[in-house]
Amino acid sequence: MLFRSKGTVHTFTVAEKSLYDDDEGPVVVALIELEEGAMMTSNIMTNDPYGVSIGMPVKLTYRPVSEDITLPVFEVAE
Repeated sequence: MLFRSKGTVHTFTVAEKSLYDDDEGPVVVALIELEEGAMMTSNIMTNDPYGVSIGMPVKLTYRPVSEDITLPVFEVAE
């Protein structure tokens, strides 16, 4: 299945600290409703974590976390 890589924020929370990186925080963890109707849990990468809102449009991007692992994450769509 090929995704269009866009969606909207269905619900979210802001964690003050990342579980994986002590220097990272706050972190937005969100349930994203993709345009195709599927739901996906992911992070929203933003400089304004408290500016995220339900219904906000987002787009898919990728974040490398190691040489072998790249995670799908979202950023605010313009």
